[in-house]
Amino acid sequence: MSRNARRGRITDRRTDPTLYALGEWPDGRPPARYATADRARIASMTRRWAEAGAYVTVTRHTGGEWRTVRVIDGPALLAVREQAAAEDRRVRAVDRQLAEQAARNGFAAAVDRADALDQLGRLMTRPPVGRLDTGRPTARHVVGRRGTRD
Repeated sequence: MSRNARRGRITDRRTDPTLYALGEWPDGRPPARYATADRARIASMTRRWAEAGAYVTVTRHTGGEWRTVRVIDGPALLAVREQAAAEDRRVRAVDRQLAEQAARNGFAAAVDRADALDQLGRLMTRPPVGRLDTGRPTARHVVGRRGTRD
């Protein structure tokens, strides 16, 4: 066949819709329908509908019949997300309480530390005890009933 020979061209390049999505909302809104051959587009639409709270059913046309490919329970998905968000809020509240308690305990520990340093400062300002060259205190003291001893 030569380069310039006429070839048969397909005039209609559209593909038949092989995927069909049906979204039904529990609040009574009319159902949403979408038909296409594009799997990514169907996935995007079903995800969007499920996040809006719809029950989504995706069917595929294969061999002369429509078969259910996927069913997404939007309200259950929203309930799980709400539970996860509530748990996250609870964990954040507990963490915040623990941080506040640690700050209070840290303040109390700092006050205790300041008291201990104050006591140490008072101890260091006392005059030293007189001692002999041997290291024994020079002060006399009473030992039992034997009177005073050096």
